[in-house]
Amino acid sequence: MKLILKLLLLLFATFSFGQTPIYNFKFDFSLCSGSTCFSARNGNNAGTSSFGNDRFGMSIKSVVVGNPNFLEANLPNLPSGTASRSFSFWMANNAVTASQTQIFSNGTFGLRQDNFY
Repeated sequence: MKLILKLLLLLFATFSFGQTPIYNFKFDFSLCSGSTCFSARNGNNAGTSSFGNDRFGMSIKSVVVGNPNFLEANLPNLPSGTASRSFSFWMANNAVTASQTQIFSNGTFGLRQDNFY
């Protein structure tokens, strides 16, 4: 009986304290998560991207973006202001030509929503 109670408590704790993702971009030959999509950009113009192997060698599971192209998305319903948030992503950097390359940007600079370099 104690073992069953411990297992139920563990199961409850696992689901009740876990994070619920708002967006989950799998990049499995798609730049979309539901109806929200990334777009490849090159300045103010449309850019190019392709799909390649991910970090585990699985084909067509990652996005390849060449310099000077970048990915951009408008993601509604993200926490704003001083609300807690968590972002998780993986990237491989093959060649950087600039001394400082912006990796990620969210919100307004200086309001705990800064850029990461």
